[in-house]
Amino acid sequence: MKDISLSARIIGSFFYSPLTNENNKAAIEALFNDYINLDEPFQSFITEVRGASKDALDQDFCLLFEGAGIMPAPPWGSVYLNRDNILFGESTANYYQFLQENSLELDTGMQEPVDQFGLMLLAISQLLEVNTDESIVKTLIGIHLFPWCFRYLELLEQHAETKTYKQLARLTYAWCSDIKDTFAIETEPNTLYY
Repeated sequence: MKDISLSARIIGSFFYSPLTNENNKAAIEALFNDYINLDEPFQSFITEVRGASKDALDQDFCLLFEGAGIMPAPPWGSVYLNRDNILFGESTANYYQFLQENSLELDTGMQEPVDQFGLMLLAISQLLEVNTDESIVKTLIGIHLFPWCFRYLELLEQHAETKTYKQLARLTYAWCSDIKDTFAIETEPNTLYY
């Protein structure tokens, strides 16, 4: 579980902050130093990100995560799960309640939806680090993340302008598939509206 927690924290940070921020650059260098022990999707991503232009990565991050205009792959669950594609929808409220019930705080200092993909991975990491009941982690993943995340990752890969973010989407899709198998999570089919 420690490896899952660490990978959730690293990937979550890659989806929450620009790859060019200091914490992510340090994580990328640490991964590069352990390159030989990484799975293939991580190796391809590290190779790609280390050769990418800072300006191109920052521009792609802005397009994909900050919402300058119409977002081709919104990173918030409520957009996919709400008929009107709104932020702070019913699914966000349900997820927020889940976080409160499990004493989990994701205080980013900003008023933003807590169902942002990267934040949700960071929440998984936090839950695993406190050795919480595995069923709570499975609920977070199976009820709040998996109903929409695979669609989101497909859109992210399709609309990313850099190979780096396309590769990040692919490796995260594979990681989520592995997590689904590891925790034996069955998800009920949901109607997605985006």
